[in-house]
Amino acid sequence: MTVRTSLIALLTLLSVSACAEQIGDSVPSTSQQAPDSSLVRATALPSLEFDSIELLAGEEPGDWEVIGLLRNRSGLGVSDVQIRVAVYDSRGQQLAELDTRTQMANLAAGEASPFLVVFPGVGPAIKAEARVDSFERGFVRRSKLKIELIEEFPTESGELALLGMLSNPSSRIQAINSLSLVGFGAATRPRALAVLRYGPRVLGPGETVPFLALASGSPGQLSWQAYHDAVEVEDPGPDSLVMDEPPRLRVDSQGSIFVVGSLRNEAHSPAFASVLITLWDGDRILSLTELRSPVPIQAGERLAFAAQEFPGLNQRLEGSDPAALRIESRIESARSSEQPIVLQAEVQAFHSVGSSLFLRGILRNETGQSVNPAAVVAELRSSAGELLSAGWFTAPEPLASGNQVEFVIDLPVPRGTDPGGFEFDLRGLGIPLEAKE
Repeated sequence: MTVRTSLIALLTLLSVSACAEQIGDSVPSTSQQAPDSSLVRATALPSLEFDSIELLAGEEPGDWEVIGLLRNRSGLGVSDVQIRVAVYDSRGQQLAELDTRTQMANLAAGEASPFLVVFPGVGPAIKAEARVDSFERGFVRRSKLKIELIEEFPTESGELALLGMLSNPSSRIQAINSLSLVGFGAATRPRALAVLRYGPRVLGPGETVPFLALASGSPGQLSWQAYHDAVEVEDPGPDSLVMDEPPRLRVDSQGSIFVVGSLRNEAHSPAFASVLITLWDGDRILSLTELRSPVPIQAGERLAFAAQEFPGLNQRLEGSDPAALRIESRIESARSSEQPIVLQAEVQAFHSVGSSLFLRGILRNETGQSVNPAAVVAELRSSAGELLSAGWFTAPEPLASGNQVEFVIDLPVPRGTDPGGFEFDLRGLGIPLEAKE
């Protein structure tokens, strides 16, 4: 099943919502007044207070995390809140200081937002302090979304995945700026922060869509509370992106699952694409992932994809029949005025490692314009034209005219694929940068 939603609605902002949704037991707060800062950009200072500031040990000695909650206790809305956080040793000496922003970009009166700062390798810290450095005042309207946490499970990389459902009970389309969950431990102290990794960016009226958030490490048994920031937007009309080839399940030679498919742009202008793919075993969600196009898909063009990063899937597949899994896909698009131009992509070597085919080559910009991003998109098909795999590479920085960059694309290969019975298509694309004076 494919659901289509458009991100072009983000261009028309009607109102802002920034809300906290409780999951589990009620979490009372203890208040600590934010220190004054000469850098705060306001004449009448709203009352911004820290409900909590927690210093937590990291995975390695000398690594630290600071998790906190900042609450807007004034009658004014605020946005773009910047916080300065410092950690100190037992002698009161400052070990390090970093800037961060609240997870929620907008805070209405009475609302709180979490924040997180990571201090790697700073030494033996015993205290953390924070102050508000800057913010903008503005009008913020509330509009609640419904957030349901279904389950939590470990991932292959050692993170904790929180799987849930996000619903829009209102009659208007909601665009989601951020979603995070704070895990509270004993004495209602924040012990972990999970941030949205895969999920919707836009929700239609009455729509419910799964999401997956990730927290570092294994924080143990916690009570989770969700915080979200959303924007009401107008209906953009029919979506321009469709599934040209419906998502299909593939299994590689090592038994790992991936999903292939392709999108087509039926509009008359380019559009960025995002595809949310959810794997179901009956009525149980196993995992989900999300892919975003590296450049806009041109009018009438197609983009093939292969999704292979499903957090926690290998463990959760135990006892399930891969052939019985159901795939649900959801497309979001954002129309673009940027027209991609063609770059020169050349494959110099193939490497078969495990169950993957690695394409190594050079991407050259032989146009007269610098581009950002610069990308290579590839698709692998059988001699009969069946889509076997796909992938892309995005250059880490702008590619100037006359320059080149090496690329590597990892293409998962289905089990039983004849090495001599496939062909690939390779395209180099870039978005021109405006000429600088």
